[in-house]
Amino acid sequence: MAVRIGIEVLLTHKRNLIRGARIGVVVHPASVLPDLRHTADALFGSGDFELVALLGPQHGARGEKQDNMVESEFYHDPISIFPFIACMAKPAVLPNQ
Repeated sequence: MAVRIGIEVLLTHKRNLIRGARIGVVVHPASVLPDLRHTADALFGSGDFELVALLGPQHGARGEKQDNMVESEFYHDPISIFPFIACMAKPAVLPNQ
């Protein structure tokens, strides 16, 4: 039996669970699908739901802040431009959209 990760199952068989929703997703640099697409990229532009935020470690969704091992301020993911909230940082409030 093949092992399938949750995001793969969600996108291939369970999209109806989030259809029409505004979602945020917890990610880190190793959050990839079997084809090595990052989870944020796989969710971006789906059309079934609206991805509004990425959450994860202080070094960023893709490891882009790895050299900054201190808590980072709120920023936008450099590829998807979604707001990124570091879960280890002080509580953040999403800007009005």
